[in-house]
Amino acid sequence: MDYFNRIHDYDIREEIGVGTFACVYKAVHKPSGQIVALKEINKDFFETPEKLNKTKREIDIAMKVDHPLIVHMYEHFENEQFIYLVMEYVEGSNMLDVINKYNVLPEGKARKYFQQIIRAIDYLHNTLNIVHRDLKAENILLDQNDNIKLIDFGLSRFCDENGCSTVCGSPAYTAPEIVKRMEYSHQADIWSAGILLFAMTAGYLPFYDENLPTQLHKIILINPVYPETISHELKCLLQKLLQKNPTERITIPEIYENPWFIFYEKHVNYADAAYCVNSLPLNMITLNQVRTYYPKLDVENLVKALDMSLSTPELAYYKIARLHAIQEIMNHKINHNSSQTSIIPYNSLGNISNATKVFKNKLSMFRRADITKSIPFGLIIEKPMQKNVVNTFFKVINSHKRKITISNIRGEIVVLQVIPKVDIF
Repeated sequence: MDYFNRIHDYDIREEIGVGTFACVYKAVHKPSGQIVALKEINKDFFETPEKLNKTKREIDIAMKVDHPLIVHMYEHFENEQFIYLVMEYVEGSNMLDVINKYNVLPEGKARKYFQQIIRAIDYLHNTLNIVHRDLKAENILLDQNDNIKLIDFGLSRFCDENGCSTVCGSPAYTAPEIVKRMEYSHQADIWSAGILLFAMTAGYLPFYDENLPTQLHKIILINPVYPETISHELKCLLQKLLQKNPTERITIPEIYENPWFIFYEKHVNYADAAYCVNSLPLNMITLNQVRTYYPKLDVENLVKALDMSLSTPELAYYKIARLHAIQEIMNHKINHNSSQTSIIPYNSLGNISNATKVFKNKLSMFRRADITKSIPFGLIIEKPMQKNVVNTFFKVINSHKRKITISNIRGEIVVLQVIPKVDIF
């Protein structure tokens, strides 16, 4: 489909951001009626091959990302003068605005944001093998449900076993190994996450100095001064995050076991756990919605486009509809203290062997104990289980405190065994 037909899918409403070579517009995706962000990049910006490659890398990475805590890119297209990027629209502020407004965040609020930041980083590192390289308060948006949305992959890159060597990022958040021009890896993002947590709970950046050489000197050699107002547990975690030797710096699995990180209040907001839903799978509801606009939709081609991170109008509609469904689930959990069982598909296409169960304000891990016929996604099951018919696609056959047996619309049976394990999402 040519540029004119693709741009016709969008009704531009207003300009919401402008730069030297790019403008961002709030627009409506006509087929779905959903609001999106449309970024228009002037090709005059690509005066050097390096800038063109940087933008192509950003697009390539953003099209692969599929996580509810990271802003989605739906599609991209171009004409002779501009490149257009169609992205998820996030209505809210960014982390820098919040820190500037409140100066210091309560540890409970900072913990929630930090948990989400780590979950997003974990996805980038371990699912996509990507180093973000520009984690900072300005690149953390907060949506209307007060959940984070990580943005800006302009400096990101795929990281192989040899690591990275390019000096980049925002100086105040840059890890010592980058400042020293050493090879670095995913652990550089952990340092930046530590800077973010410090800023949220202290109200200032630990190594900031108006003189750049002095700031870089502090990053390499000086330990930060921790405010007396923070808890002992938080201080211990910050010290591990801001360990100058990357090989001794705390890792993501170790963060998940950290006492400050796993502490949570008596009443867990289900909306805070809902973002562990990676994405909704291809299902008849979403597909039928897309078919209302594309009656000749080829499902095999759609699956192929999704798997290969291609940019097509049909896939853009599917992505928009799927993300809208996820957001509806999260909104429902915020506005309703759910008393019904709900089963939510866990992954877009992959065969996931784990699912998450929210039960008695604790999070437990499910593992498949027996599978008669395979189901191509994991499940999230929320208690209390008061109805046998869970939703359109699943029915509970038997419920037991140790096992739950369910069947899907095709009659395929799955037995899930409960293996208690406290975890926080």
